[in-house]
Amino acid sequence: MRRAETDVIVVGAGLAGLTAARELAAAGYDVTVLEARDRVGGRVLNHGLAGGHVADVGGQFVGPSQRHILGLAGELGVTSLPIFTGGRTVLEVGGRRHDYRTVPRVNPVQLADAGRALFSLDRMARRVPAQAPWQAAGAAAADARTLADWARRNVRTRLGRFAIEAFSRGVLACEAGEVSLLHVLFYLRAAGGFRQLTEVAGAAQQDRFAGGSQLIALRMAEQLGPDLRSPGSSRARRGWWRTRPRGWPRGAGR
Repeated sequence: MRRAETDVIVVGAGLAGLTAARELAAAGYDVTVLEARDRVGGRVLNHGLAGGHVADVGGQFVGPSQRHILGLAGELGVTSLPIFTGGRTVLEVGGRRHDYRTVPRVNPVQLADAGRALFSLDRMARRVPAQAPWQAAGAAAADARTLADWARRNVRTRLGRFAIEAFSRGVLACEAGEVSLLHVLFYLRAAGGFRQLTEVAGAAQQDRFAGGSQLIALRMAEQLGPDLRSPGSSRARRGWWRTRPRGWPRGAGR
């Protein structure tokens, strides 16, 4: 690999890395972005379908309270569109399928247990400072327990456990035993609660980005300059990098 000089190296061409590179380039710095994959975007990825359509296979939903990503998308000319919510909702628990519009027709004791569990998490989250969750009362103890540990002591029914597992997998993208209780409470507090994270109208799953979420990363990479290529043929070093040309006008990243 040839030698190159740069002011700043950013490791990772996901949304965070590209945003950092964009801000640094706008401030007048030469920036090199290193990425292990042969693409940009990190946890956002488009999958092409027939007819020119795109399916998101990574992060995809956005809601009106997520002002930062919506603002960035607007700067890049990426628009959003509402997701499809017509028809009935399908819930499958314990091998049984339930179709419903508002509330599933299941055992009321189990339904109450699931609701109580989610309400309890929301109530605990309100006591966690979003800017400094480690300062919350009992923070160390909560950080030493997983969400699954908490559920084993506080959730009694199959539907209640399903609700916790579905939230962990669908929203946090991990198993309940892989995330600390403190992180879950911080996440809920920062996002505005369970309903804000899981509902559609006026909430975090209201819209998707037209053209797929990865389009935001692709547009940022295009803005950063044309010098985006493989750093070498070695398999151990395969990836992409981009160096902002010296003398690029201040603010051109905007």
